[in-house]
Amino acid sequence: MGGRKARKRGAGRNSKAHFDKEDLLRYVRKSADRGTNFRHILEDFNVAPAARKQIRDILNQLVKEGKLAKHRGSRYEAAVRNLVEGTILVHRDGYGFVIPKEKIQGIESDIYIPAALIGPAMNGDSVKVEITLHKPGGRAEGRVASVEKRARNTIVGQLRYDGQVFFVAPADDKLPEKILITNDAGEHKDKIVEVEITRFASQTRWPAGKVVAVIGFMDDPDIETNVIIRKFGLPAGFSKEIEEEAAALPDALTERDLTGRDDFRRRNTITIDPKTARDFDDALDVEVLPDGTFQLGVHIADVSHFVPADSAMDREARYRGTSVYFPDRVIPMLPEKVSNHLCSLNPKKDRLALSVVMHLSRTGKVLDYSSQS
Repeated sequence: MGGRKARKRGAGRNSKAHFDKEDLLRYVRKSADRGTNFRHILEDFNVAPAARKQIRDILNQLVKEGKLAKHRGSRYEAAVRNLVEGTILVHRDGYGFVIPKEKIQGIESDIYIPAALIGPAMNGDSVKVEITLHKPGGRAEGRVASVEKRARNTIVGQLRYDGQVFFVAPADDKLPEKILITNDAGEHKDKIVEVEITRFASQTRWPAGKVVAVIGFMDDPDIETNVIIRKFGLPAGFSKEIEEEAAALPDALTERDLTGRDDFRRRNTITIDPKTARDFDDALDVEVLPDGTFQLGVHIADVSHFVPADSAMDREARYRGTSVYFPDRVIPMLPEKVSNHLCSLNPKKDRLALSVVMHLSRTGKVLDYSSQS
């Protein structure tokens, strides 16, 4: 449903005597996540008894053309063809765009998905899309044929009560308008909570889930930070294996660590991180040479010396990709002993670095460079 209310069957349509093939095809495609049977079609189109044979003939013709698939019980589904796999990005107004996983011949950009054809997919999901329209020089359009992998199974939002049921209104306006709550969570009404989805949306029902964590009230001082952390699934802490790897590292450099490395300690090196930074991993030094040219050193902390390839710390760092900074806290990419101590280029502390030393002309042109460590 994804925030789009289900249409009631037979909702006031006048009985028709003539039916368009494309209307029927669009109707079945809109029911992509559940399919539809012959009785549903008769009810929704308010088909007069005399026109029922015409409807069945049109459906049979669409099956012969390969546009519909017929299943047991006179149930019809749109035939799956021209499938493209990709990630769907949903707009707050309900429609979406699928970014193909691989380059597709003839399709130069993302694929537009009308709101009615998104089905059970949610923002960020990996989906398979059927191309339904592609004019030369124009954007391809399609419908979600299946959801291959969910981007999330939890949602953050405010717990509300509408007089009949408890539901959560997601903090992300690209998600369904409401998640029905199936467990007893009434005591947390109006609080910001995290919900585990137990049933995803369809054309006829809202998604449902259970409250698994209470984050706080809307006016709590740190509520925005906590919502962002939960909303984007940012990790909390490190595993026991990673903590053990970090604890096994030395508290300070030894002579063995310095053996075979270039020594830049006599140079006037400055970090380029702001004063408020919690760790310092980049630094520069500049020297004017006798002929008026410059020697520029660019230094970055040598994390690889302490974090072996494919170690638990390495795998976690690759997964996180970066440290995340908030006004009052940081979620580090590596344990504090590495990020804030051994690999932080603190003043007057011996630290290991990977360096590039460049010879620059008076106008800043790179004349030569070398990598050093």
